[in-house]
Amino acid sequence: MKVFVTYIMAWVIFTQIFSSGMDFVPQNVEILSIWIDDGVLTLNLSEDVMNYGGTYFEYRFINILFESAAKLRYPRYLTILVEGRATYLPEGVKIFREPLH
Repeated sequence: MKVFVTYIMAWVIFTQIFSSGMDFVPQNVEILSIWIDDGVLTLNLSEDVMNYGGTYFEYRFINILFESAAKLRYPRYLTILVEGRATYLPEGVKIFREPLH
């Protein structure tokens, strides 16, 4: 049950982030899927997440994702996929099974 509740909360939180228009969140990003497996929260995002540049911008964006994921009680790790692939973001960050706490 806690996984299901966490899953629903993750959808709500991350949908709000990507539709908020916040300065450090890339525009037009679609959440393709979210799942939680073995304590890992995985966000599968559209390729639009790559449409930005700058180290500071990426740092702020990553912090928003981590702070939001850390608010959820269950997951211990965060993974970000782009179109189903673990890849580096424009400034070189790759988030694959990174601890939240």
